[in-house]
Amino acid sequence: GQPTAEVLTREAWMRLERELPAGITLERVAIRETPSCGSAISRPLT
Repeated sequence: GQPTAEVLTREAWMRLERELPAGITLERVAIRETPSCGSAISRPLT
């Protein structure tokens, strides 16, 4: 089956964070499968 939006979002987050240059912080990753179905991850503000 297809991975869920949540799984895809986590995967995207991990891949993007690995590729970012030093000093660049990922703040939010969002994936939308359909207008009513999607997932987002935000870094908690510290």
